[in-house]
Amino acid sequence: MAPRHALAERRRACGLSQERLAELIRVDRSTIVRWESGETSPRPSLRAPLARALKMSLDDLSELLNTSEMVPAAVGAKRRDSSQVPSIGEPYVQSIYRRIESLLDLDHKMGGKQSAPLALSAFQSVYARLGRSPVEKNCERDLYAAASELAEVAGWFLYEAAEPAMARQTSHQALTLAQLSGKRDIELLVMQNLAMQEAQNGRPMEALFIAQTVLERAPLPPMVEALFRFREALIFAQIGRSSDSRRSLNMAMSIHSTGGSDSDPKWTWWVDGRQISWFQGRVESDLGNASDSVQKLHDAVALTPPEQTRSRYYHLADLMRVQASFGAWTDAARTASELEEYLGVIGSGLVHEIFRETLALATLDRSRSKDVVEMIRDGAKIR
Repeated sequence: MAPRHALAERRRACGLSQERLAELIRVDRSTIVRWESGETSPRPSLRAPLARALKMSLDDLSELLNTSEMVPAAVGAKRRDSSQVPSIGEPYVQSIYRRIESLLDLDHKMGGKQSAPLALSAFQSVYARLGRSPVEKNCERDLYAAASELAEVAGWFLYEAAEPAMARQTSHQALTLAQLSGKRDIELLVMQNLAMQEAQNGRPMEALFIAQTVLERAPLPPMVEALFRFREALIFAQIGRSSDSRRSLNMAMSIHSTGGSDSDPKWTWWVDGRQISWFQGRVESDLGNASDSVQKLHDAVALTPPEQTRSRYYHLADLMRVQASFGAWTDAARTASELEEYLGVIGSGLVHEIFRETLALATLDRSRSKDVVEMIRDGAKIR
């Protein structure tokens, strides 16, 4: 039996060690080892608790396990007859898009900690079928396009859940699928995600190379070019190239002010006033301009729709961090009080990272930062 790599990846994506997973479903760690090695399979009575622990449906768990079991252990091993596998057609493609919509809705409300495992499970299920199911005529490109969008969503959620390795891997899978489908609009979205991820992960030069590689592919749809100019401006600010950052920011603002066009992908809807205010605020923060930075980040919070709770949670946390970085602890405490209603409701790895950065800043001014520290340690349970 071949190793069940997908089962091990799923466990890690849920933040579980083999020991912790064994505790949750009340088995010995050696049982988990045998499952992941392909030596044995979970018996029926354990599949429901295993599915709950891995935050996936029983159907998705069965497909994940069966996919691994179908991989031949050696050259010449018997392969499953493809005629026995149901073919993929337009209804399946549409079901992928419905799944994407439901995942996006969940993420807006609950955050990446809850949505990422579900999105990753959904993508792994689709990816498994891509490799073994026949596809109806004239459906191949639509199928790969849908799969690439699902992978892009999973990669984004994993990034937001602060799972950088899995986010990068899944995003690269999305990029490959988008290229195979010929959908350049999804390819561009994944490239922007990768630039964002690498900048967050402390690899600004790689992020800059990605952004500039896209910008060299002229002509670009206007909102796409504006987005990558904003990304370029933020990276320049991050590495201290202030004049280059100002130039890129001004170019982005100028392009955006002219409005979009029919050539812009649908996903550019989110390059809106909120997102632009956030870009401006972060650039000003990295360039050391306290007043302009805080004002723009305030604007980003104000422009976030109330129903997008995960986004509002993030923007409030980012505002608090910047206020703290400039020593405005009274203002940071007021922002912290607004964050309290989301604690225990939204699960965001990125926000947890922001909280940890803010705690580090608090050590420089313990007397004035105590209210913020109390919210993070007692409310968010971050140490």
